[in-house]
Amino acid sequence: MTRSRRSRTLIIAVAVSCGSAALVPWGSEVAAQGAPQTPTPTMASPGLRPVLSGPMSRTVTKTGSDPLAVMAASAYRSLALSAAMGSEVVPLGFVNLRHQLAEGIAARLGIEAIELLAAWSGTSVERQLALLAGLSQLGVPYRSNGSRPGVGLDCSGLTSFAWAMVGAQLPRNSRAQIRSSEKVKPSEVQPGDLVFYPGHVMLSLGIPGAVLHSPEPGRRVMVRLVPEQRSRRWVYANPIA
Repeated sequence: MTRSRRSRTLIIAVAVSCGSAALVPWGSEVAAQGAPQTPTPTMASPGLRPVLSGPMSRTVTKTGSDPLAVMAASAYRSLALSAAMGSEVVPLGFVNLRHQLAEGIAARLGIEAIELLAAWSGTSVERQLALLAGLSQLGVPYRSNGSRPGVGLDCSGLTSFAWAMVGAQLPRNSRAQIRSSEKVKPSEVQPGDLVFYPGHVMLSLGIPGAVLHSPEPGRRVMVRLVPEQRSRRWVYANPIA
């Protein structure tokens, strides 16, 4: 069995198990994991919808080579199904997946997982979905002008894909993306916000300086944390304001 088929099998299996798992009220899931309780997430933008059908939906199975990518894709599918059904509860399986994902990413960045969990669980469903879609591409090679999930992505290809998975269409060019978005202060950044410096665009993990991006030729989609002094010079923007 090929890697892609193994990944697809795992994603489907986890998604099904999440859908049948115990449910907990929105907003209470973080408290159950030992983090402070946060506001109930909602679909803040009525015009946006998670992608669950059609050709675009199959891209969620085209993950990167990173084990955390498969986990992110499974979490996306579970949350998207719950949101599409208009449920007021979140599958406990999704909560567990998100917790494990936060722990894995926090370990790489050298931060506390509770910081990521607080940022993710306290934001809207579409932002969580966009970020999970982006994280599903961890390990995908950088490709100049690349827009093929699971195969090759450049920086703006990654951000475009992530937001397209909740129905938001961003310009393809990094500078055009930031120009068409509403600027926000670093202290007000949310998961999924665009982060820009000349020639490069990234996705915020919800903490200033913590980003997901496709860096440059010869490298792969990765998470990164930079010092506050440097990150203050970046431009942050909300693509769905």
